[in-house]
Amino acid sequence: MDGTEAFKESLDNNEDVQLNVKNEEEEIAVLEAEANCLNSEKQEAKFNERVPNIDFQCGICDMTESVHYYGKRPPFLYGLQLLEDSFVMRDPFQPPPLRWKPKSEYFVVIGAKCSVCQKIVCKGTECSFYYTCTYCLNCAKNCLDVAPTEVQAKLRKQLEQDK
Repeated sequence: MDGTEAFKESLDNNEDVQLNVKNEEEEIAVLEAEANCLNSEKQEAKFNERVPNIDFQCGICDMTESVHYYGKRPPFLYGLQLLEDSFVMRDPFQPPPLRWKPKSEYFVVIGAKCSVCQKIVCKGTECSFYYTCTYCLNCAKNCLDVAPTEVQAKLRKQLEQDK
């Protein structure tokens, strides 16, 4: 007896078994919804956007941190564009927003690349200076003479505080 014959025979033996389903379409919809839910949970386990997956390390102070995004338009900041490519993380002290109410989340810009030497630097005052874009302090010192007077004063003040 092959597999199909055994299957047919088992169906014949259980002819009196009936499913007690009041509304077959509703039952199918419920089962499909459960299957979709299980699939989405598996996908969330594979890629959870709330888990930081980009490693950031400052080239000056060696601070390391895992961040959620690198670029100008983080997907969790609706309608906001950063002025330069930056390493951004969600604020770890804020709860995630409700899924059905899309809104911008609180965020922290951890660092960026120096616009002159491309070294990755954190936003700490001992590592970088920001004027229209991020500069590591070494490049900022070298460009001090060509900067506007107000910027020179701020940079000198920052350099004195870091000594």
